[in-house]
Amino acid sequence: MELDAASYGVRYPRGGFGRVRRRLLEQCEKVGVRVRTGVAVTRVEVTQEGGEAGESGAAATGVRIVDGDGSESSFAADIVLCNADLPAAEEALLPPHLSRADKLRSAASSSSVLSLSFALDAQFADALAHHTIVFAEDLGQAPWESLFGARRASSFLPVAAAPTWAPGHFYVHCPTRTDPTAAPA
Repeated sequence: MELDAASYGVRYPRGGFGRVRRRLLEQCEKVGVRVRTGVAVTRVEVTQEGGEAGESGAAATGVRIVDGDGSESSFAADIVLCNADLPAAEEALLPPHLSRADKLRSAASSSSVLSLSFALDAQFADALAHHTIVFAEDLGQAPWESLFGARRASSFLPVAAAPTWAPGHFYVHCPTRTDPTAAPA
């Protein structure tokens, strides 16, 4: 968890993050934004009058897409937003002379995650909080140090006792503790 989340708390939208997406879509459409779904972006179109990516003169001007039926098209855009992995996006979507993918890949990155979603027909009462972090027992009092070296973040987080079978640290997200509508009907 990031320091700000650990220090100030994590917000969770009632109805889940899908509701945030739906409301954002509604608000965009209200002001005339055309949203395309079910398409693949294959390239970000750029104009470059000098400089490298991110410097004065290089600007995104639109995108090229492939529709579900395989047809290609391009359209201009005042702003291009991308929420994909940055090195992969720059390599796949920008012209090679503008991509910083190699430089970005060599930078230090955060831990990756394997996410599993379960819909269970059981109640866990007080066993789980909305966010539960479990540290492996064999790491003693230094769970964060095992991940991040000398940086100290453990004093910011509530820590649950690890079961003896725990192979490593793990995190459990149980949104129904805050929002009962998150449970399957």
